[in-house]
Amino acid sequence: MGAELPNGKQIPDEFTVLHVPGQTYAVFDSRETVRDVVEIGLGIMNIWKRIYSEWFPSTNFEQVEGPCIEKYYWIDDTHQDSICEVWIPVSKK
Repeated sequence: MGAELPNGKQIPDEFTVLHVPGQTYAVFDSRETVRDVVEIGLGIMNIWKRIYSEWFPSTNFEQVEGPCIEKYYWIDDTHQDSICEVWIPVSKK
């Protein structure tokens, strides 16, 4: 879990800093409506599965070293509709 640190804020000693290098990322997103706790996480599992089974085999890109990032955010205050993004560092083959 992580968060972007606003300018001027200090990081508490118990946290670890991960500096993400500037590089090319393939970004995939999924909109998900969560009506039940059992449904949480199904969207992200499908994204990861499709990235490796469909997208990588059909493109001229390969994954390179660097952190993969999952970003989640709610669309509104009901906390039922959300967007999940998967960021994977890539380069052309």
